[in-house]
Amino acid sequence: MDWRPIETAPKDGTPVLMFYPKLFGMERWSIRYWATGEWFVGGKTITEGWSDQYRQLRLHTEPTHWKPLDTPA
Repeated sequence: MDWRPIETAPKDGTPVLMFYPKLFGMERWSIRYWATGEWFVGGKTITEGWSDQYRQLRLHTEPTHWKPLDTPA
């Protein structure tokens, strides 16, 4: 399946594969989901964003594309 624009990614908590073109200076992929909550990061409160299983947000870069995860066999 081809990469889809990030604007079309589900924001209902569904985990998806994200593509970051320059995360820590390299292309990276990560499984993430749209989360709501409250995080205090860099002196400000964030209430939503792409999170991982550890409830961590990547605020210094945004994903540009996404793919749905395959269904386990």
